[in-house]
Amino acid sequence: MPDGGERLLSVEEFSHETLCSQVEIIRNLEAGRISGTKVQNEWYVLSTQVDTALKYCRSETDALMRAAAALNWSSILEAIDARRRAVFKAPTVELGLSIAQIRAEAERARRRAFSFDLLIGIAGLVGLIAGIDVLNSIFGADAEFLGEENRSPAGAVLLCAYAAIVCADWIHRRMAKQRAREILGTHSAERAYDTADCAMDQPNVVVSGGYDPFVGAGYRVGGWSFTMNLAQPEDPNTPVQQATAKALYEEAESALHVLGMSNFIVRDELYADGRDMRDLPQLMPHAPFQRPVDTLSARDMEQHIGTSDARIRHYKAIRSVLWDSEVVLSTFLRYVVVRNVLFVEARMFALPPLAQQFLDLKSLPLVPQFSERANDFALSLMRAFGIWIGALANVVSSIPKALSNKERQWLNNSKKEVLANQRYNYGWERSLREYWAGGDFERYFQLVDLDFHKKIIQESLLDSLMKSLQQRNVCTESLREASTTIHNEGVIVNGGSVQAQNISAGRSAQATVK
Repeated sequence: MPDGGERLLSVEEFSHETLCSQVEIIRNLEAGRISGTKVQNEWYVLSTQVDTALKYCRSETDALMRAAAALNWSSILEAIDARRRAVFKAPTVELGLSIAQIRAEAERARRRAFSFDLLIGIAGLVGLIAGIDVLNSIFGADAEFLGEENRSPAGAVLLCAYAAIVCADWIHRRMAKQRAREILGTHSAERAYDTADCAMDQPNVVVSGGYDPFVGAGYRVGGWSFTMNLAQPEDPNTPVQQATAKALYEEAESALHVLGMSNFIVRDELYADGRDMRDLPQLMPHAPFQRPVDTLSARDMEQHIGTSDARIRHYKAIRSVLWDSEVVLSTFLRYVVVRNVLFVEARMFALPPLAQQFLDLKSLPLVPQFSERANDFALSLMRAFGIWIGALANVVSSIPKALSNKERQWLNNSKKEVLANQRYNYGWERSLREYWAGGDFERYFQLVDLDFHKKIIQESLLDSLMKSLQQRNVCTESLREASTTIHNEGVIVNGGSVQAQNISAGRSAQATVK
């Protein structure tokens, strides 16, 4: 049982508190990395574990975002807390990132900034009073603002206040940069898990808030679909063996593992539209004031394999985690068998590197140079005259926020939104990782590796399906034709506009690189 200062949180409550997925929390509980207890087959987590012991993926991408949070906490914290304010919206897939740890870093930076803002604000008020006294002594012979006896030291007080503001601002900037250096300098030594494991700690139920269901995967770089008659035999003298979606998935996954690539994972995922949640009791048993379930057991997931439900779809997710999570290729494969007709669908997405403002942190020297210190000091000298006003405003505005019950306000506001809209959207259109991503690849080799893995996976899937059907004496002529079309045709489209480095369209077309 918890001690006096502790309380037990359900996995769902802990997920909302930390922005970690429920599957990640459960894996950490089962591994003993965080403390909790199991009551009637339901896990509960000690509230004291929120800020301490959650496992996270220490990829370079994650390190860059934590360093960015240390340097520019306000924009990072605002983006994350915008998700927390929507209490009932489902979490998104954040490939290569631990949002909980990024937020914790931003919170530490916010508290550090508050301390310096308080110091700078007080120094600014003292300097203001001293400055007024100095002006009175110069321009107002009859003015007695602080009294005759206090006029002489007013100039010294003003200079001391100015020096205090300069030093505080400079030290604050130096501490923030030093923290960013520590994060970037130690991320490789801290990494305890392969970067491909990051995808394993993500939700296996994805609720989308827009047109495209594959939230968090990036932009589309390919895809194909076709149908096949499973009743037509290759050899008329031999009966056709039954082909099920589950068996085809297993054989496709085995073929992928034969490739021997260590930087990819394959798992089952479920996709649904956020506007349909109230019609899906298996994902929202206590609707409407509930977050959709983000994790299903293997047994529950199996019930959706090979089905063609209109509102909820199963996909076999194949993710290639490249360049230390900077680039992720996601392939979503779907098999559906209806009355001896096989429907095959594959969609491929690429998650590009972070935006340039985050990638620029790679060039931050691990050992500060004199020129950097001098530039920061010069900036503090120029900022000191007016920065105290903003610092004081930040302190004053922080007081009511600290005294208010944010969680209760967020809950009440979310309930009002749900009640006001019978088709309330419980999903997000894009993940934070997509929000922070850039539009270009950082290196040419990243694009080459993405293309390589895309073609390898595509070839493996088509070859696996060909062998599976041949073993069952199913005629594969239509599959050969479809494969030829897939290899020779393709236009990459995202939201109605082309988003590709090279394009080839039409049979036997040639791609040109821009």
